[in-house]
Amino acid sequence: MERRQDGDRSRDVVMALLPFICLVLFFTVVRTWLVWLLIPIVAIVIYGPGGKRGRDRRQGGNR
Repeated sequence: MERRQDGDRSRDVVMALLPFICLVLFFTVVRTWLVWLLIPIVAIVIYGPGGKRGRDRRQGGNR
């Protein structure tokens, strides 16, 4: 089993919690559907345009 780096785990945790954060923002503060655009924007910022596959390719992974 491959051991993951701490940075990878924290990215996954942020992405897992982001829909709930958007839900809270939607019902309390913002009240517009545009808050849901945070999910793909944060994913691009965190993982980059290549996503998880691009990161594996740069590190020499076989996926």
